Amino acid sequence: VGLSNSGRDDIANAPYEERYKRAASILDNYPLIDGHNDLAWQFRTLMNDTVYGDGIPDLAANWSTVHTDIPRLREGKVGAQFWANFVHCNSSYKDALRQTLDQMDVIKKFVARYPDFQWVTTAQ
Repeated sequence: VGLSNSGRDDIANAPYEERYKRAASILDNYPLIDGHNDLAWQFRTLMNDTVYGDGIPDLAANWSTVHTDIPRLREGKVGAQFWANFVHCNSSYKDALRQTLDQMDVIKKFVARYPDFQWVTTAQ
């Protein structure tokens, strides 16, 4: 988290623990919005678009292979995120639509499997 110190050297020179506590306090009041999360792509490449089944990582536990799991989202005080639906350019005129729909399906399965996630389509 980047914090403006507005010319205040007391924060810039404060010990790490104090800066961490200040950042955590700010995030308690103003949750972080993750503007790009490509976890669906990770499930595509690592788990063949599979969210359920034997050997599939549980996002409620720490999955160190990727950057996102629920414990780290909570620890980072992420209040909302935008799921990215990434498709390689080389899939144009081939299977880009199928890959897009597959990833949308994976994202909807995340929402169905984990109560921490919600599918929203409006700002309301």
